[in-house]
Amino acid sequence: MLKKTQVTELIDDIDGTPAITSVNFSVGGTQYVIDLSEENLDEFQVVLAPYIKHGRRTTTRKPRSAAGRAKRQNAAEIRAWGIEKGYLKSARGRLGTTVIAAYEAAHQNTDAQ
Repeated sequence: MLKKTQVTELIDDIDGTPAITSVNFSVGGTQYVIDLSEENLDEFQVVLAPYIKHGRRTTTRKPRSAAGRAKRQNAAEIRAWGIEKGYLKSARGRLGTTVIAAYEAAHQNTDAQ
């Protein structure tokens, strides 16, 4: 029986020495990842320490779009239309993208007026 072993070795992106970890960070809205040795990790943390101390934590969640809120706000209207037109059989459950797209297509001209 053939046995294979794959070894992944992290190399410090700064100086080419063996790395101990990969660090994710973000600057100006761009996310980065860098592999660092223990020495360079310590230096990275020392350099960033004052900025982290005075900075504010944020979440990575993106705000919901206005389109998503609008769809949710008129879900009852879409559901009633979907039942009337035969797209839906029940007044319960999730509205599928097919029903929403059909509703939007049918009401595209009335929204523009």
